[in-house]
Amino acid sequence: MSSNADPQPFSLFVATPSLRGSFCKPYVLGVVQVQNHCLRHGIDFELRVAQGISAIEAARNALANWFLFNSDATHMLFWDDDMGAVTDDLVRMFDYAERDVVAALYPRKRIDMARIKQAVLNDPQIDPALLNQIGGDFSGMFQPQDVQWATDEPIRLDRVGTGLMMISRRCLMSLVQSGAVSWSEEPAIAGGRMYHFFRHISREGVVIGEDFYFCDLVRSHGGGVWGCAWVRSVHVGQIEVAGNLRAVSSVGIHDL
Repeated sequence: MSSNADPQPFSLFVATPSLRGSFCKPYVLGVVQVQNHCLRHGIDFELRVAQGISAIEAARNALANWFLFNSDATHMLFWDDDMGAVTDDLVRMFDYAERDVVAALYPRKRIDMARIKQAVLNDPQIDPALLNQIGGDFSGMFQPQDVQWATDEPIRLDRVGTGLMMISRRCLMSLVQSGAVSWSEEPAIAGGRMYHFFRHISREGVVIGEDFYFCDLVRSHGGGVWGCAWVRSVHVGQIEVAGNLRAVSSVGIHDL
């Protein structure tokens, strides 16, 4: 895929799959703040929500095709309804609009307790507030994971999740023009075709989610996938907080 900058000014299409139409607070505040950033900097902004579509790959395909054929934006930003991010961090991704795919690196909706334990063992005087920032479980969320993450530049990756992913129009059009993307009839899309960029498949006995499938598709046609480790994000879910005073007492903590 060509690395030349898009000839038209950068514009943003925020695409949110939301099965029940429920949005976490960090998502709502984040979208408003990014929209305000775009308004201040003369960036055209559009938001579209795909609600009531149970299969996530179908929701992502609906949004991607609407972006491609029913809007004029240069870039689509997938922003899931259970995600939030620091605005200044997120909008820095716009500086890399010439890349095909640029995504924030975010954790699963669970805590890596082993990392918290190790952090305390390494520094018993660690600030308790820091533990909340280091506990995110990033296992399996991007590939490879054995690279240096302390960088303010995009990192070339093989695969990354789609929860906060920016994709250029040029990238998707190159995939369409390659003829390698299957499609089905869809009258709601201009041109009447729905291209299946995102698929949930099993390959050699291994299940591949729609996000990794898309990354594989992009790279197999000469495109690049990049991860942004500097983006501070939150992934909101239902976390169970255990109440076990005997366990608290057993580790020598008596002052609550």
